[in-house]
Amino acid sequence: MTWILEAFQGPLALGMVVFLDWWAIWFALGRSFLPTTFMVLSADGILLLVAFGVSTLVETGAGPGALDWTLAIGGATLLKAGILRLWMLKLLPRWKWNRYDLALVAGSTALGLALSAWAGS
Repeated sequence: MTWILEAFQGPLALGMVVFLDWWAIWFALGRSFLPTTFMVLSADGILLLVAFGVSTLVETGAGPGALDWTLAIGGATLLKAGILRLWMLKLLPRWKWNRYDLALVAGSTALGLALSAWAGS
């Protein structure tokens, strides 16, 4: 799982992930610059800390397999969706996830991880 942290190496890869997440959250959850930026940075910051913790606990010499990708994308999506839900409930108390909003965040997470892994290799 060290590949998760290695995927975030370099400012270009990290910038791509943050940009994709910002665009997805702006599109799905609201169209306000400052709250969207704060939500993205908090969700991606916590995700990066968790990825660092996981990578220090579990070390493998092999590259990521299909199960690794599935777990990483699913875990990252659930983590980000939970953080974003907390923020949105604070801003709009009756807010709920729509399927397409959650699919957009999952797609952004998957594409961001794939691009960062490609840029990091």
